Amino acid sequence: MRFISHIKGKLHSQTHIAKGKLTAIAEAAMRYYRLLNEKIIYAREIAFSEKYNNYFAAVSFFPFIGWLIPLYLKPDNEFCQKQAKRGFYLACVFLTLIAFLLFIGIFFSRDWRVVRFIHAIVIYLAELTYFGFCAYGARMSVYNREAEIIDKFPFVAQLATIIEL
Repeated sequence: MRFISHIKGKLHSQTHIAKGKLTAIAEAAMRYYRLLNEKIIYAREIAFSEKYNNYFAAVSFFPFIGWLIPLYLKPDNEFCQKQAKRGFYLACVFLTLIAFLLFIGIFFSRDWRVVRFIHAIVIYLAELTYFGFCAYGARMSVYNREAEIIDKFPFVAQLATIIEL
């Protein structure tokens, strides 16, 4: 009996020590969480400051979906909004062009190898042109200038009047 009471005492003291360690770990985790939360808030304030608006505008030219980020994260900044709309219109024009070219490819016979090869090259050239315009727009945005050449693209100006964001 004495042995059993001795073991119970040992277990009780070890449980008490384990609870103390668990409490200390939880308190340390809460301190770390608060510190991490403060750092994230500070980093967000810096990232969303006015001096980094040109980088938000440059993200709008990330192919196909980049225009979403500045359009919704920087609604008050006119430069970011204008560049995001340009990125959207550019994506619409080239997605339509590439979809049309792919649709046309359905009607080419397998025997027309040269025509299918030229068709594939035209699709790749359209994609390369799109990526070139995206790189140009991002570069102009980083230097805090507007990508005016994109507005001179035939369908982008017409699309801007049809679709308003």
